[in-house]
Amino acid sequence: MIVQTVNNIAKNKLRVYIQYSNKTNKSEIDDLASHLKDYYLIPLINFVENKSGYTNKIRYYSNNDLEKARDLSKKVKEITGIDFKLKNINQPKIKNTIEVWFKNTI
Repeated sequence: MIVQTVNNIAKNKLRVYIQYSNKTNKSEIDDLASHLKDYYLIPLINFVENKSGYTNKIRYYSNNDLEKARDLSKKVKEITGIDFKLKNINQPKIKNTIEVWFKNTI
């Protein structure tokens, strides 16, 4: 139900959620979000402790969003200079949603 509601609200606009693990650079994360808002809907920026050992990743949910994930990865690298690996979460019911996970911030 929640997935369907989010899909209906955002329609076809790509949503990019940003997760980061270093609180000291929050202003730089906000700056990144500000740059990305010109292209994407940025509904949430979350601090997430890196207990699982995640790396810098762009996570997408559906093969249909692979090209969008590649484009986002290029934009993020242009802004930050950091390479991000792509990862398919394989939840095809979630559409137009991508997550940026920062192990290290800018």
